[in-house]
Amino acid sequence: MYISHLLLVATLISGYGACNAFHTTPLYSKSHLSVRGSTTELYASTNDQNILIVGGGVAGLSIAHYLKKNVSNNNLKVTLLEKEVSVNCRDRGSASVNSYCTITPKFGANKSSKTLNKIIDEGQSMYSDWISEIAYDGDVETQGVVVPFSTLTEFDKEKFGDRKISVDEIRKIEPLLNENIEEWVYFEEGVKYNAQILLNSLRAACEKKGVVMNIGEKWDVECLTFDDDGDCRGVKLADGDELLGTVVVANGNSCKTLMKDKSGKDFDIVSITALEAQVLTMKPKKSVSLNTRVVGADSFVLQNPDGTIFVGDSGQFELPDNIASVDACLAEAATLVPVVADWDVEESYVAIRAVTNDEKPILGEITNCNNLYVAGGLGSCGTTTVPKCAQLLGSLILDGMDGLDDADRRLLDACSPTREDQDNKPDRATRMF
Repeated sequence: MYISHLLLVATLISGYGACNAFHTTPLYSKSHLSVRGSTTELYASTNDQNILIVGGGVAGLSIAHYLKKNVSNNNLKVTLLEKEVSVNCRDRGSASVNSYCTITPKFGANKSSKTLNKIIDEGQSMYSDWISEIAYDGDVETQGVVVPFSTLTEFDKEKFGDRKISVDEIRKIEPLLNENIEEWVYFEEGVKYNAQILLNSLRAACEKKGVVMNIGEKWDVECLTFDDDGDCRGVKLADGDELLGTVVVANGNSCKTLMKDKSGKDFDIVSITALEAQVLTMKPKKSVSLNTRVVGADSFVLQNPDGTIFVGDSGQFELPDNIASVDACLAEAATLVPVVADWDVEESYVAIRAVTNDEKPILGEITNCNNLYVAGGLGSCGTTTVPKCAQLLGSLILDGMDGLDDADRRLLDACSPTREDQDNKPDRATRMF
């Protein structure tokens, strides 16, 4: 495939921070099975083991696939629960709403961006093999990326300074760019793929590996269920049925609705914020060719396969206070590609991106509640990071912290659900985009 040569750089406002180390024991070990309190009947033998993954987006599917691919015990049952039959990202409320998503450089980094940069770098190195493993049934195409040099942080300017080119040079590649922006950074290594085909490929790969694929409204999860000791015993469906097993919550923007303990209180984990992304599909008045993905601090512009132009903001509008508007999205995009202001809006819609205050993902087991894991807060780099995130959480479930190498333990410690929450959110000048 074409992905192995990508340069992928991500941002993170705080580094490892004050994180609480957490240690779990492997799913199969006797010590693991013996600490389940009143739920021991669920784990009486390895024949009864069941993992319930709530959420059939790219994260939940990737975790399910990793578990079944790497499990040494064929009796382990992995069940995926997803209420949305559609793989259309917009129907699912995801911010990955364009028909062609891109794995591109990420900007806004500062010198403390260690954890997420590491996860993205490792995800990139795994990506080619991962795409092959899931038998992605679509085209993988290169697509250059251009960014105004003035938009970058000082750290990014230093890091990408050798890629800086003048407006005259870049307009030979991309004539539609704003000629009043004098300096740009150009990457020719961006890769694009069809998000819907990716999700369909993941579903097929999971089914082939033996994941039980429960998809449809019947499988909408209403809440978690608990035993007398407060440990998670499974999930309750909207129709009242209960499914028993170890639970992995990976339902993206809806994560917060499920993360409540036996008494109904929110678990003491880092905050997840919903950011709104305004999305527009535009129809040029005449045929145009936009050769690159144009990215700014507050918007991006790219061309869809059918010739329409996809315009979106960078998902910085926090609900419900600052609702993104079509006019604001267009105004920002026009600073990059002025001609979009003259085109017709064919369709507009809004999607949600879930992020944490420190912009590190949440990966791990919930402290003081056995049998409950969470994967969330992947933000704008979810699809880029899922190969690594699935490996981290999947290995934790199967092998426990003691079964991981030191580097992976450090990453999981930094991404612990119970790490210290950051009160000060990064400003828009330094957030990843």
